[in-house]
Amino acid sequence: MAVQAAAQDGVDMKEEEAKGGERWLAVAANEGLGETVRALAVAGAEVDHADDKGETALNVAAQKGRAEAVGALVTAGAAVDHLDNEGYTALLDAAVNGHVEAIKALLEAGAEVDVANNNGCPAVYAAAQNGHVEAIKTLVEAGADVNHTDHDGDTALFAAATEEAIKALVEAGADVNQQQGRDCAVFNSRRGAHRGGRACAGGGGGGGKPRQQRRPHCAVLSSGARV
Repeated sequence: MAVQAAAQDGVDMKEEEAKGGERWLAVAANEGLGETVRALAVAGAEVDHADDKGETALNVAAQKGRAEAVGALVTAGAAVDHLDNEGYTALLDAAVNGHVEAIKALLEAGAEVDVANNNGCPAVYAAAQNGHVEAIKTLVEAGADVNHTDHDGDTALFAAATEEAIKALVEAGADVNQQQGRDCAVFNSRRGAHRGGRACAGGGGGGGKPRQQRRPHCAVLSSGARV
């Protein structure tokens, strides 16, 4: 691997950049090369260097579910709750993509479970919106607030992508009668729930992050659902 060779050859990791403007450390994180991440950190790579999107190598590793690289970066001193330009922590990145092992590694490293992005959405909302049930359960076990509201006043239940996600949230204590911030109320658990239209677990249009699955506004998750 190019990054492995670079570390062995003593490349100045604080100056050298790799493909696409990413630094070598981010490339190693993206590829899941835990040993290389450790070698680069020892060689002086800046573990919290952020690219033009504000993303660090830890964000990159979390997005790809590279749990070993996550652990190596945290051990090297990476800021576990660093916020990128859209307010994403590594935990949010892992939750959006349902990477449970990366979520566990970040939580073990002390990641704050309810940090919200620029839209006011925490990791459990991101996991629910993308239907990642095991991620929801892992976050709930760590104390995630399933009734946290985003900037529109909506909870994860409003945005849940699947009936399984809804069930996991309800079992964790989600308030099925809570009035939502937009023009729909959550149905009771017998009838299902609504899903949010705005992709809270992602950036806006244009240069926003392509990490979320967008959901139709107020689609009813029940038998005979409207989508």
